[in-house]
Amino acid sequence: FIVSSGIAVSMVALHHALPKTPLYDPLHKAGRLRGLSSSDNTGPETNVVPLKMPYEELVEGFRKLHRRLLEDRVIFRRLSNKLRFLKNPLDSPHDPWSKKLAYLFRLFFFGILPGGFSRTYYFLRSILKSTPRSLATTVTDWIVSLSLKSYVDRHFDQAVSHTQTALQALREKL
Repeated sequence: FIVSSGIAVSMVALHHALPKTPLYDPLHKAGRLRGLSSSDNTGPETNVVPLKMPYEELVEGFRKLHRRLLEDRVIFRRLSNKLRFLKNPLDSPHDPWSKKLAYLFRLFFFGILPGGFSRTYYFLRSILKSTPRSLATTVTDWIVSLSLKSYVDRHFDQAVSHTQTALQALREKL
C-alpha cells in the first residue's frame, strides 16, 4: 500500500499502550504488557505483548518492513508513484537556484554516491522521470528517505541488541 500509493515518507510504528488510556487497562489486566518504560514509538519495540506470534517475530517483521521500504529501488518506486498521482507539485520559488543546486550537490555527493551503483542508478532514473516543476519534490523526498534510512540503520540494530541483552539477563535470573 505504501509503495503503490506513492507515500514517500511514512510513519509506521509499533503501538504502545500508555497508562490512563482505554487500551492500557484491558492489556494490563490480561497480563499483556511488557515492562518497557519508554513510550517512544520510533524504534522496534513495544510494551504490548502480541497474542498470535512471539514478540521477537513481531519486532523482526517490523525491522524488515522498514528496511524494505528504505531500499533504493523501493524509494524510487514510491517516488515514481507519488509523481504519477501528484499533478501539481509545490515548487520552492523562494529559494534561489544557487541554493537549490547546493542541496542537489550535497545530496548527490553525501547521500547518493556513498550508496553505490544501485542508489545512483535509481536516483538518476527518478531525476530523469521528474518534470522541472517536480524536481524539488524528488530531491526533497530522496533527502528525507535517506535520512530515515540512516536513522533506521543507526537505531534499529541498537534497539534490538538492547532488547536481546535485556532478555538474556532475564533468562539468567530465571
